[in-house]
Amino acid sequence: MTDNSEYWLVPGDEDGYYTREPDGVSGMIVTSLAKLCGVDQSAITQMLNKIRDSDPIMNDLEDCLKSYAGKELRLITNDLGGRLIILDEVCQAILEYYAFDARSYTGKEIAVNNFRAIAKAGMRFFIWSKTGYLPSELRKEEAKRGSYWYKRIGLAMSDSDNPLQAGYFCVYVEMMRFFSELEMRVGYVVDDKNLITGQYIVPDISIGLCFNNWLRSDDELPSLARQEFLGSGEPIDFRRPSPKVPDGGKHRHEILDYNHVYPIESHGEDNAKLSNSYPNKYKSIFHYYLEEYYIPDKCLNYIKDRDPQGIENLKKTISLMPEKTKRALSNTLVGRFIRGLLPPSR
Repeated sequence: MTDNSEYWLVPGDEDGYYTREPDGVSGMIVTSLAKLCGVDQSAITQMLNKIRDSDPIMNDLEDCLKSYAGKELRLITNDLGGRLIILDEVCQAILEYYAFDARSYTGKEIAVNNFRAIAKAGMRFFIWSKTGYLPSELRKEEAKRGSYWYKRIGLAMSDSDNPLQAGYFCVYVEMMRFFSELEMRVGYVVDDKNLITGQYIVPDISIGLCFNNWLRSDDELPSLARQEFLGSGEPIDFRRPSPKVPDGGKHRHEILDYNHVYPIESHGEDNAKLSNSYPNKYKSIFHYYLEEYYIPDKCLNYIKDRDPQGIENLKKTISLMPEKTKRALSNTLVGRFIRGLLPPSR
């Protein structure tokens, strides 16, 4: 009997996708593969049986399926539930068959569209995006980088054609205190881009939009904050000109653009992007908004949607901390961010 104890499953989602640790080999259950191919589950079961029972040399399988004849089609894991999880490369071959070799059927267009989309990155990367898996080598590479946010600030402010002007601040640099704490205190680096899904993670644009919406709100709490920090409860409107606001917001003229430089790895060669900067008189109220509203109420869900595996790793890190450390951490910006991940206070 084969010892499969070295393999375990990264939890999949409701769609039936799974990834195996520690090597990242992936797969999906029969119903998920059937949905991907636009056929009934029974058709996939029959196809799998045909491939499994075919002679490795003498068979009439299509070319995309021949190399799997008579071979193990299941993803081998230590899964005690006995789920039939089909290897990613087999899934790729079966999807190719239904997209190009099978006779015309009702769901054929589904198979064709899915094959084209998945072929760009490969079936394994597609399933990684579903399971949130990040290979250990990539995780190790991230750990080696060290002081990531220190380097990113230097890069962000490196443009000399249209730099950040004196007397102004940008959202990105002001939030660095928070993200540097995440890195230093709990070892979590919020990357510019998810290496698997391609989604941008850093919420600088999101923070700016939320801050602007909050500043012009007529609600009582923003009004009181404006009164305290700016000396007037009057709404502040930084909106750009648009069909809804043809001349832009009343305070739009106070904003200056600067060139924010992003990493080439995440944004390509055209990586210097025009971004907003605000007069320093708004810095204190921005810090107030960031610490009292954005970090506690919005930031965790924003990043969790874009880096679910990173947040899962963060939860594991927190679970291993001594109780004294957790209590001390709860009073920091990081504690406000991860309070939904911390166990209830006793």
